[in-house]
Amino acid sequence: MLQACRILRRRGFTLIELLVVIAIIAILIGLLLPAVQQAREAARRTQCKNNLKQIALAMHNYADVYRGLPAHGSVYPHRGWGTSILPYLDQANLEGIYDWNYSWYDPANRSARAHQLPIYQCPSAPNPRLVQHPTQSWGPGVGTLPSTGESAASDYMAPRGVLDPTVYQNPNRREGALAQNGARRFAEITDGPTNTILATELAGRPEHWINGRQQPNVPNYYWGGWNWWYWVGPWASYNSVWVKSYTADCNGRWEQRVINCNNSDGIYSFHPGAANAALVDGSVRGLNENIDKGVLYGLLTSQEGEVIGEY
Repeated sequence: MLQACRILRRRGFTLIELLVVIAIIAILIGLLLPAVQQAREAARRTQCKNNLKQIALAMHNYADVYRGLPAHGSVYPHRGWGTSILPYLDQANLEGIYDWNYSWYDPANRSARAHQLPIYQCPSAPNPRLVQHPTQSWGPGVGTLPSTGESAASDYMAPRGVLDPTVYQNPNRREGALAQNGARRFAEITDGPTNTILATELAGRPEHWINGRQQPNVPNYYWGGWNWWYWVGPWASYNSVWVKSYTADCNGRWEQRVINCNNSDGIYSFHPGAANAALVDGSVRGLNENIDKGVLYGLLTSQEGEVIGEY
């Protein structure tokens, strides 16, 4: 009987053995977590590229109908390129509630502009976001946007061009692929469709981000009575800026840094080390955040005749 009892006895874990097992599990988790995070970011970056691909295809379909790319911004009524290509993004229902007789910020389009569109939002950026508009005048004859107005934000913009007085003189800006208030034909993009950016990331609005850090306040930019910050953030608005360069700390301007520095007037993404861009030919490329300023300017302008090397 005593022998049987001895056989049935089982030895449990000691405290030291338990701590060793816990330590091994913690080490394994620590090794696996960065790999899991990298895999997730790779998936988000792929989805972002797909968003830009669909945007580029929609612009091409628009051009097939109207014989030119959509305007980066149209006036009276005001609307941006993001609104113009709705019919070519399988957004027939949203197009149906958008009133083309009124500007995007008009109360008649409040429900439409507040609609979150995943194709206009990068999954790596903080989402979803609504731009809360302050009460302000939107220019002579345009009216006042009530403080209760709100619009769904976009993480993509179509560059209006480049503004840099250290590079371009009289005028100090050069046009991008899209025109103002009219359709630009592909033949007018003389730099070539493979050398010109059509749309790229400008993520994080309406929050202000500098070098990966959210700022406590947004810039107080006014132009013609309009707060520009709220004008270009929503997907239904212009979403088109004059791209500028920044200093090493991303607070000053007109130096070398041009990507992932400041989402005020620069290409900005939440992808480590890069930002995505769609070219006029419909391809999508990742732009290294250390790209040379001159090379990026050559890609952003459409009629300057620059020779673009590897980037």
